Amino acid sequence: MKHNQRSLPGISIFGGFVKIHYKGMEGFIFDGFLSRLAPLHDQESLDDYFGRVFGQLQTIDRSKPDSEYRFKRIFYKTGIVSEFEGGPENWFTHLYFIPGISLKEAYLLINKATGFERNYKRQISEGSTYFDQRPEKFAPDEIVIGYELGQQTIRVDHGHVFILSEFGN
Repeated sequence: MKHNQRSLPGISIFGGFVKIHYKGMEGFIFDGFLSRLAPLHDQESLDDYFGRVFGQLQTIDRSKPDSEYRFKRIFYKTGIVSEFEGGPENWFTHLYFIPGISLKEAYLLINKATGFERNYKRQISEGSTYFDQRPEKFAPDEIVIGYELGQQTIRVDHGHVFILSEFGN
């Protein structure tokens, strides 16, 4: 992508056109941004989203009250699992196991939940020549998004998606 004669990182969403009927009209739309999942609200975390849409089944919290160590695992009714682990010096990992969705759907969830597109547009409009949320890898089975202090990896394996966020100093 080019903006003011500068090359900017791009993202490829693949898809085709599908015929739709809407309010008595017929037409075609690009299916690269369509999902079977309910939409994520603005500024909604993935845990809040999964709880709202699918409902929680069980929560295991092994955080230590007198320490900076935190560990929480949440099971949702559809088989989704969220696991958060954090510790001293602001490091954390957050793993999501999401059965039955595509890599594209997982990427769109992460994009919306992290404000990727909004942050990208804001930084470019402010004249930034470097954007730290860039896809470093965009392959059929894995997407890696780099940040200044960590990365997010979205990987699909046998019809299940794994989203791993790793951040720390």
